[in-house]
Amino acid sequence: MTTETLTIKRAAEIWNYMAALNNRARSDAIVLCCSYDLRTCDHACELIRSGFADTLLLSGNTGNWTRHIWAEPEAEIYYRRALDNGVAAEKIIVESEATNFGENVSFSRQLLRDVASVTFVSKPYSLLRVKLTVERYWPGIEAHFSAPEIVFPEEVSNIVGVLGVIGEMVGDIDRIQRYPALGYQAAHTLPGGNNRRLALPDRAGLHPSPGHRTRQTLRSGLASSRSMEGTALFSVLSICESKGQNLLPLPTNPRSGDLCWLGTSSDTIIDVSPLKLSVSKMI
Repeated sequence: MTTETLTIKRAAEIWNYMAALNNRARSDAIVLCCSYDLRTCDHACELIRSGFADTLLLSGNTGNWTRHIWAEPEAEIYYRRALDNGVAAEKIIVESEATNFGENVSFSRQLLRDVASVTFVSKPYSLLRVKLTVERYWPGIEAHFSAPEIVFPEEVSNIVGVLGVIGEMVGDIDRIQRYPALGYQAAHTLPGGNNRRLALPDRAGLHPSPGHRTRQTLRSGLASSRSMEGTALFSVLSICESKGQNLLPLPTNPRSGDLCWLGTSSDTIIDVSPLKLSVSKMI
């Protein structure tokens, strides 16, 4: 098996593990944790139309991705999508202030004081974190978790691409380990313990200082990649893995503003955007 194939295989294992809670159950209400992927709205609306709940609460302001693609809160975008999906306006509650899962859950709890059961809808790989957040902020509620059936990597959102999804999943694994101590989530033990392959070291202090590195562009065959899901990207990941580099996602390169990955040896940055692919060495 090549390293390139192993990269996707390991990412798929994380996806499947995080999405294992996915089910359908009758509930008093559906809480939809909004995001960049409108397929979650379509799925929640299908649940409403099929009689799994009578109330749809849309929760979300903006996040790391949507603040760059929409000029209004996620919940407002989702509201219009829900209407287009045939859900009656009187069945919809719009909560447009939440900016993270903790707020999704706690703000929804304030708006749904009389319900005994809730189905939380999110992206497939977010379901585990939503569950752990519900256990912290809404104890005692009968909770179910549901997501659209999306196949990784073939069907990930084109808005963020395969790399963006992998970055989110790795970040979620990190939060699953750190957030219980901060009071943000219930505790959860990952397969094999919290210090095995799925685990990540603390990323604090790993952000490079702008201006203290120089950029070396990869050979033209790699630098010409125009797709975040392209073969060139996974060739770069394979090169780093073959050299013993474990890769951590950073939201942006502090200097270029592009999505990037940081080698855990703290001396390598991989920039990825739809128009370029390059490697930087810190000096």
